[in-house]
Amino acid sequence: ENAELRIFAGQNVDLLRRHGASGVIAACGTVSSLLTPEEFASFDLPFSGVVSAAAAEAARRTRTGRIGVLGTAATVRNRGFMKDILAVRPEAELTYMACTDFVPLAERGIFDADDPELAAAVDRYLLPVMDADPDVIILGCTHYPLLSEAIRRVTGDVDLIDVSREAVRAYCSCGIIEGTGTREYYVSGDPGFFMQTAEKLLGHPIPEPIQERADNSDG
Repeated sequence: ENAELRIFAGQNVDLLRRHGASGVIAACGTVSSLLTPEEFASFDLPFSGVVSAAAAEAARRTRTGRIGVLGTAATVRNRGFMKDILAVRPEAELTYMACTDFVPLAERGIFDADDPELAAAVDRYLLPVMDADPDVIILGCTHYPLLSEAIRRVTGDVDLIDVSREAVRAYCSCGIIEGTGTREYYVSGDPGFFMQTAEKLLGHPIPEPIQERADNSDG
């Protein structure tokens, strides 16, 4: 699985480069947890993930050193965020939870905290994490902030770290992004479904997405 994810990451970077990208943010906690700094550098253009900035922010915000990490199975298996957090807070204690149902729920558009299926999933994943008494929890997948209202019903005033927000802040602070820019969306799946879901999430219309495989093959 890890080898396949590395191939996908390289193919996606190549696609973006063909379309003139001058820098890339890997908006995926799984890929960001898997790739090494050497692999980041091998893409030969400014490239960042969503792990380092969120880990640094979690290490800065925690008072007790007890940090929860919600992620995909691959992120948990690879102990994403751990190296970066321990580099700043060697005494930190991390509690991991693989939230395998969160991404399918988010992609089905189930965000309402009152939805019984979502509420049951949040209880199943978050209650064991809360038993470790964290004061910071990293939402280690870019889908998870969409479920934050439901998550907060269990976590209360625990500080939630949005990996997407921290990655963008770090990227913008480097001075790479200038001006207003434009938006283009490339998808490998159904453009209509993507547009419907994206507009629901963003709250405004988006340009019509372009269907294109990252490997540029005909299969």
